[in-house]
Amino acid sequence: MLRVDFIFGLAPTTTLRKHVADLEASTTARFEASAKRGKVRRFKKFVDGAASWSRVERIIARVEVGAHGGDIRFVPRLPSRRSLTRRLEKHRNGDHSVASGRQKLIAVHQGG
Repeated sequence: MLRVDFIFGLAPTTTLRKHVADLEASTTARFEASAKRGKVRRFKKFVDGAASWSRVERIIARVEVGAHGGDIRFVPRLPSRRSLTRRLEKHRNGDHSVASGRQKLIAVHQGG
């Protein structure tokens, strides 16, 4: 089992918010159509990488709408144990090429 000691969120940027704009609108519509008790909470997974990041990150967005308005949180998804093991093995074998891996992920994400 993967033990998580802490988790951190990403600051909401214009780019990240674009990924969830439709989800935010539909979540607000669901709340407005409901009995307006409690909150409507929905999630979305996507891939994004800022120019200043060393790699593309898998991100989970939580969109929540309640009586006091909306709230959006962005959290980078933790890599799987298998992925972490592969990265560690590559690092031990002298492969420190994070940048080339990032370029491959960007190409895949963009359909290239």
